[in-house]
Amino acid sequence: MTSDIRAPRGSIVSVAAGLVIVSCVLGLLELGQAILMPVITALLAIYVVRGAAAAMARVPLLGRLPEGGRGALALLAMTALILLLSAMLAGSLQAIVAAAPVYEDRIEAVIDSVAGALGMEGDGLWEKARAGLAELIDIRSMLGWTLGSVGSIGSLIFMAVLYATFMLSEREGFARKIGRIFGHGERSEAAMQTIAAVNERVTTYLGLKTFINIVLGGISYVVLVLFGVDFA
Repeated sequence: MTSDIRAPRGSIVSVAAGLVIVSCVLGLLELGQAILMPVITALLAIYVVRGAAAAMARVPLLGRLPEGGRGALALLAMTALILLLSAMLAGSLQAIVAAAPVYEDRIEAVIDSVAGALGMEGDGLWEKARAGLAELIDIRSMLGWTLGSVGSIGSLIFMAVLYATFMLSEREGFARKIGRIFGHGERSEAAMQTIAAVNERVTTYLGLKTFINIVLGGISYVVLVLFGVDFA
């Protein structure tokens, strides 16, 4: 009888302890996101760089470079591309902010036409709803917030490139560190094989996703331009 009573209490304590641990982990992640985000970005960048360096090995001239040189070249190219795209996006957002009043007038015209079609134009309740909707759809404030977010990408890119450079430079000594942890033998070889297999699969996946996204982005841009969409 006593064991039947204690079991639920033990389960409740375990669940409560689990919730506390999860809450603490989430809190630490929230507090440390300024440090974790560049590290995670750097890890993802390294996998993409490894895939690009492996692809460069099949290019006649670039294939003569050592693996470290191809990796550094791929990292520089990726950083330059991201900075270029960020600058293009910031320029487009600034142009959109300048043209925002025109789009706000168009939205208000659409709202007024809907009100006229429903016979609600001039109604007091509709005017209040219209004023609230106008505050909700504040294009300039939304774009200003977005522009500020794009501006913070620069610091993230700088830290991520810095971390990625250090991680790439430590690759040569990684096998020695694994050997010190597991000892030089079958355990060390098995650990290295497992890590290599995981790295290969993640690199293939991220490389494929990157290629697909580049192709889809290019197709989307062409379609938007063909349809005459502003700020394609």
